[in-house]
Amino acid sequence: MATSTAALQTTSFTGAEFAEQMPNARLILSDEPEIESPEHYEQLVLLTTILNWA
Repeated sequence: MATSTAALQTTSFTGAEFAEQMPNARLILSDEPEIESPEHYEQLVLLTTILNWA
């Protein structure tokens, strides 16, 4: 079974070239609520309390 050398070639990027391909995260909109909400902290307290109890 012969494999062509073209199939084995890989593309390599420098760090700067890779960064150019990445989207600007500041432009991505999200409908998710903020993580640092009081409800989030209450859930963390509940989780750690249950884990400490078990």
